This record gives sequence, C-alpha cells and structure tokens, in this order.
Amino acid sequence: MSQYEPITPKEKRSPRTRKAFVLLLLLFLAAAVYFQNSFEGALSRDNAIYLYSGQRMAEGVPPYVSIFDHKGPLAPMLVGVGVVLSPYLGATDITAVRAVFFLIGCLAVVATYGLGSSLFKSQRAGLFTALTFLGFFGFARYAVSSPEAKTPMVLFEVLCLLFASQKRWALAGLCGSLAALVWQPMAVFSLVAIVLAVTQRDEPRLGASLRATAGAGLPIAATGAYFYFQGALDELVNGSILFNARYLDREQLLSTAEFFAPVKAIFQGYDTILVPIVVGVMLVAVVIGLITLGSVHLLRKAYSGPSGQPMRRGAFAPIFLSLPFPVLWSLVDFQGYPDFYVFIPYIAVGFGGFLGFVVGRIGAMGTLLPGGTRLLTVGLSSTLIAVAVLGSLVVVDPARGVSSLDTEERPPGPNDLDYQRQAASKVQERFGKDAKVVSIGAPQLLVLLHKTNPNPYAFIIRGIDDQIAVETPGGFEGWIEKLEAYDPDVIAFGRTSGTHSPMLLDWLESRYEREKIGPWTLYVKDDGASGKAKRPAG
Repeated sequence: MSQYEPITPKEKRSPRTRKAFVLLLLLFLAAAVYFQNSFEGALSRDNAIYLYSGQRMAEGVPPYVSIFDHKGPLAPMLVGVGVVLSPYLGATDITAVRAVFFLIGCLAVVATYGLGSSLFKSQRAGLFTALTFLGFFGFARYAVSSPEAKTPMVLFEVLCLLFASQKRWALAGLCGSLAALVWQPMAVFSLVAIVLAVTQRDEPRLGASLRATAGAGLPIAATGAYFYFQGALDELVNGSILFNARYLDREQLLSTAEFFAPVKAIFQGYDTILVPIVVGVMLVAVVIGLITLGSVHLLRKAYSGPSGQPMRRGAFAPIFLSLPFPVLWSLVDFQGYPDFYVFIPYIAVGFGGFLGFVVGRIGAMGTLLPGGTRLLTVGLSSTLIAVAVLGSLVVVDPARGVSSLDTEERPPGPNDLDYQRQAASKVQERFGKDAKVVSIGAPQLLVLLHKTNPNPYAFIIRGIDDQIAVETPGGFEGWIEKLEAYDPDVIAFGRTSGTHSPMLLDWLESRYEREKIGPWTLYVKDDGASGKAKRPAG
C-alpha cells in the first residue's frame, strides 16, 4: 500500500476494535479471578448495615431513617437496587446484592485499564495497570463477599481521575460526586476536577468550570430530591454531615497505633502484591520530586507511547493534586485494610506505567529478538495474572493477620454465610416467627430474619450514643425506657462503645439472660420471678 493511499473505514476502526476486545477480555478475566472468592462468605456488621438499609429501602424506607449510619447514602441505595432486582434474578436478596457489587468490582478493573492507557498513551501500560489492580486480593475478596461500600467508591474514583486527565470536566465532576456520596472525604475528587477546570488553559475557563460544577452538583441534587420527597431530608443532612461534625468519636486520633495502621494493613491484606506497592510508592515519590524541582518536561519526554509521542501535558495533574488528601486522612482515621482501597488506583498506575516504560525501553534498545517486546509483555502479564489468581486462593484472617491457601473442604464455620443462616434459623425456631428481635451491634440477625428494628440505632459506636442522648426526650435513659416499653424477646448484641455504653450494659444484664447462639451474643427476655430465660413451650 502506498503511503498516499487512503485508509479504509475498516482500518480506522481497528484500534477501537482492539481496545474493545481488551476491555471485554479484562472484564471476563476480572470476573473469573473474583469469582474464586466465595459468594457465601459471612456477613460482617458493616455488610449487614448496608443490607438492612437496602432491604428497608426496597420497602420504601430511605437510608438513615431505617438505620442510622454516618457514611454516605449511595452504597445502601445501590444495595436497594440489588434487593429490588432479586426476584427478577431468581436469587435471594443477599446473592443479588453481591452480584451487583461483584459487577461493580469487575468494572473497576476495566476502568483502571482506561486510566492507565489514557495517562501513558499506551495500551501496554494500561494492561499492566489493570492487571496490577487485579492482584489486590483485599479488594477482590470484598468485591464478592459484600456489600463493601468502598467497592463502588473505587470505581467512581478511577473514572473521575480518568475523565479529569482527559479534561472531560462534567463527567469528572459527576464521578467525583458519586464517590463522595459513598464516602464523604472523597469529595476531594470533585474539588480537584473543579480546580483543574478553573486553572486549565486549553479552553475557556468559565465554561469548563461550569461543566465541572454542574457535573458535581447533579448527583447531590438528585439524592437530595429523593430524600426530600421521602420526607427525610433532615435525616440525610444529619447522618451525612452534621453527625460527623457534632458527635463523631474518632477514638484513636493520631495515636501511634493509628499512625502505623496503614502499614499494618498492607502486610495483612496485600502481602502478595507488596512489590507493586513499593515500586508504585517510590515512583510517586520520584515524580513528585521532579515536579517540585520544575522538571515536568523531563517526565513528559521520559515516557513515550507506541507512537513515540510524550505523555499529554497536565494528564497527571489529577493524580498528584488528589493524592495528598487521602494520605493525610489515613493518618487521622484508618479503620482497616478496606480503607487502603483509595490508594490502589494510584499504585496500579505507578507500577503499570513502570512496567510499560521498562518494556518499551528494552524494545527501543534493540536487545530483544523480533517479536520479543510482545513476548515480554505476555510474560509480565501472565505473571501478574498468576499473582491475582494466587491471591484469590488465599484465606485471610483479619483478626490474626494469617494468610494460607484454602485447599480443602471444611464444614460451615463462623466465616460462612451458611453458618449464620443456620444460627438464625435456630433463633427463629426457638422464639417463633413473631418474636420481637432487636439489634444493638449485630444487624446481621435482622437481615437474615428480615426483621425490623424498633429504632434506627441497630449499632452504637463512635459517638452515636451521644446523639441518642441529645435527641431523645429523657436522654439516653429515656431511649432505654422506650426500648424497655417495646419489650423485645431477643436482643442481638455486638461491639458497642461510647460514654453511655455502661448504662446500656447494666440494663441488659439486669433484665435479660445472656447466651450464645452461633456467632451471636443474645440477651434473652427473663421469665419473671424464676430468673431464667424464657423457653419454648413443650
């Protein structure tokens, strides 16, 4: 073909076809790897909070009204979608919800490919970025055994960074706002998009900033409208904003243990992927150092895509402008290795770009045989996939930080949903279907029995008791009196903290018998003068 011969439409579509094929391949690969983790994992307290909220939302009761939480409303709203879909999918509500979050986790892998390939103008770097992301089995585990609220947060975070790097301001603001509606501190991503839109020089700043602001405002306006028409706007504002400013107890604020918690989480939840973490952190440090020294032009020339063109000017601005905030936030409030999720895209981009750079430079030096660059790419990709598969076979005990290969069959135990279901069935058989069940720290039982709590406080930690004391007539003691008037048959009790927790525990111990059924500590109604727990007739 002559160099002057026009390119056919089929040839023009070829790059798009290849990209679509890679995206589809990554989606199926992510599904295959993530599916190795069990859909039948036990419900944690946080899982149950979102599931209970989603169950009640499907019945017409909005979040915060059904169960009080101090995080954003989007995660329970996504759970509500899964619950509504469950009859159409022919699945239980828990399975349907987990399927929705499983899909979201797989889409996060695909979105990371888009971010890496766009930043580095290289499909090879994008592939390495996505496969590095796939290897974080701490994310993979909760992408299936969910709902984990930070799974959709990561998807929206990646999309925000992608669109901001492409100067698609409306979509960047939209996705940043969605991330914030999952977890409020992620509002920094919308803020970064707006700041970059205001300061960019490639187009009129007013129009760019208006698009970014409108994109960021749309999800907030839609969420506010839903709660307004449900008559729960005050509950939305209180749960997502005011409680965090008035009552939230951060417990270990800037303690030594809190300071080193992120490091501990890395070794506990991500030990098979430590090399990308270390390399990614080092790369970020080097790039920030070069930016500080004013050597941005060196960065652009150092990395070239397949066409030899340098990276797009300003493409990395969203990465480096947003990264310091989650670092500082983690020093203040880090609860466990799911809180490390926010850093996974940064590390994946850093390590994926590093591998892409190495392969490209080796190929440019002519040290490989013809086709060697492709073979090296395939070899590195296969290694990353093997690490991801290995990670999916690892069982992690968060309490002990122990990792091991799950190679043998075992009966249902405390880490299995079947074990919890069997225990819930025992509770129902013993106390009857009409028994009044209350949760104080163990909403899993409410979810499994489809019971409704008499008040929104199905768990009490981190200052929730202070809100109860202020907003309930008669204070916290008045709240206990209301609970006593409800006369529950069974109270499922879990971790509870706060200044008023001793009063609550004294009340429970004085009026109920404590016992254990399956994984739950239960307080069972005392049978009057006999002082013994109420037993079923016969």
